[in-house]
Amino acid sequence: MKSICRFPVAAVVLFFSISPAGYCGEKITERVINEEGGRKLIIVMKETGDFKNSVLEKVINNYSGTCRIEVKNRKYLRNLNDAGYDAVLIIETLKAWTFFNKKALKAARGNDRVVLFFTSGDPDFTYNKKGVDAVSAASDRADPGKTAEEIISRLDGILK
Repeated sequence: MKSICRFPVAAVVLFFSISPAGYCGEKITERVINEEGGRKLIIVMKETGDFKNSVLEKVINNYSGTCRIEVKNRKYLRNLNDAGYDAVLIIETLKAWTFFNKKALKAARGNDRVVLFFTSGDPDFTYNKKGVDAVSAASDRADPGKTAEEIISRLDGILK
């Protein structure tokens, strides 16, 4: 009897772990900061979470006086055309096998105006593969200020 029950339970767990139905984050609030312009344009794309939100707010505070900042939902990655922006920041949770991060990786690969930031469970994790050098941090252990400084440093190099 136990062996018959294992398959349906495993299928349900797999479905909820890889489907949008299994996503437990809060809904993103799309917004524009400093709408009237600024010297450069920047778009920030993110998933939610306390650590990610803290890093995002530090980046926004750094550029809010000089840049137009658009915060967009992750689904915007499908239509990413950075021709209208000077810099793109993608904040993403690193998923197993990176298959689930392929849209973010594709947007960042070979694009010198994209900064990719991965959160992961491993504080020593770094991502530098296939033309993508990502900022990475363990969201439960890292200092959001230090992580934001690294992202700002990379964005400053693009927005100079």
